[in-house]
Amino acid sequence: MKILVALPGKLQTVRMNRFVPDALAALGHDTQVVDYSPTLREKLRIKIARASAAQAVEPRLLTAVEEHRPELFLALYGVDVSRRVLAEARARGATRVNWWLNDPFQWQRALGILGDYDLAFTNAKYSVEQYAAAGLRHVRFLPSACDASRLTGCGS
Repeated sequence: MKILVALPGKLQTVRMNRFVPDALAALGHDTQVVDYSPTLREKLRIKIARASAAQAVEPRLLTAVEEHRPELFLALYGVDVSRRVLAEARARGATRVNWWLNDPFQWQRALGILGDYDLAFTNAKYSVEQYAAAGLRHVRFLPSACDASRLTGCGS
């Protein structure tokens, strides 16, 4: 399967950025990564044009979708992935998935993001019922994990 993983690569605390794409590739998937963290040039555009981060990184994400033509568009968090990018991925036949790893801390923020995906995962089991009550019935529980062979601090 062709998978495009969109991730916030500048976040040093997000270990998932390092091993999710590698794990998918190890399973035999054609996996490409696009970092949706704003570059310095994009940050300047945000300030000068008063654009949002999603608008600033949008051209880069659209190019990645066009070039890779994924069957699966997987966003980790996805906070700066615009609706236009998701619409383009869908128009090209990609299933759009978000793995939201900030529950329960940013549950309200997720409500405005996860509705644009075909499927969403949360790292908090009890959040699934909360999402369903809020009208998001496509959210499932998927706990976070790590590759203990590659990282320190992953378990006991």
